[in-house]
Amino acid sequence: MAAECGGTSHEGASVSGYQVSWFAFQAFPRQQKRFRLRLYDRQQRLVGKLMVSNPAPRRPEAWRVELLPATRRDGHLAFTLNDLSIRTNANATGEDSIELQPPPLIAPAFEIREEENPTKAWEPVQTDLLDCSGNRASRWFFKSPYLCPFESAWKLRVKFCGNETSRFASNTCWTLDALSLPAPGSFTALSATHQLQGVSVCFIALAGTGHVTYSNNVPVRAETLDGLEKDDYSETSMGTGSGGAWVTVNTVQTPTPHVALSVSGLRDDERISVHATDDKGRRFYAKVWEWDFPSNGYRKSESPYLRRPYTTLSFLGLDVPADARKVTLTFCVHELRTVEFVVQPPGHSRP
Repeated sequence: MAAECGGTSHEGASVSGYQVSWFAFQAFPRQQKRFRLRLYDRQQRLVGKLMVSNPAPRRPEAWRVELLPATRRDGHLAFTLNDLSIRTNANATGEDSIELQPPPLIAPAFEIREEENPTKAWEPVQTDLLDCSGNRASRWFFKSPYLCPFESAWKLRVKFCGNETSRFASNTCWTLDALSLPAPGSFTALSATHQLQGVSVCFIALAGTGHVTYSNNVPVRAETLDGLEKDDYSETSMGTGSGGAWVTVNTVQTPTPHVALSVSGLRDDERISVHATDDKGRRFYAKVWEWDFPSNGYRKSESPYLRRPYTTLSFLGLDVPADARKVTLTFCVHELRTVEFVVQPPGHSRP
């Protein structure tokens, strides 16, 4: 399957009214001189097939497969992979699955210990998959990456994140106390900035339920929901400029109050989270929305940890109870721990 890298020719580059689309492949059969490439449309109809020469032939490396359970230690932490299974028809995301069948879902089962004591403070936030032939899996828009199970070995590279309750997590936090929750269709502009582990976190605004418009990272307008919105969450960004001045306008619609952040300097091996405690002592994580290709819209992430943003502003939702009046917000930058396991692909028999 094509990797997430691809594109379509711009206007003027087309031939006889047709546009040219291209795809990048990070995984393909590397041990053959030639292989067959099949093209399908979204209804799973075969469009065409052709034989192509192998652009990067490679002999497989001799990886030593581990027996499970397998454990990796990092200081006071022990990460154990107890089992690795696959689940068919479970790898797509969103309510509306894509027409093409997704590859099976990789389902690793981990146990994490701190000083030999089991803990729930750590969770896997990213799994990368490689095989001994040099292939690297792309997630595309699936929940987990996948490679051909007929290779002799897979390598799982897993990144774990520890929350604020762990004594062994490398987290740095910043807390703002007793902020009043804005009413629906209103906001409080804050523009407070703090440095956390070299990461610049700028708290732009706290906004109530509804539509909020930001101009160059400043909230300028808010409206209540009218009840006719198609989606719970939506977000648009537009840039305009003339005479050397550039204006970026972001409009966000949220079914809950939200926090607007501008984050810079966050590395690939770091994540950021926001958790809130209301005036009655109830505590919860802010939720993250991610773009979902199959449904062509946004969906709530299964994890509260925000990775390095691709846009200037990030919006995180607060599922506060209706009787909450104030919230204390804690912003945390988490340093990830990375471990690797070399395993036999599920369902692949040893020769």
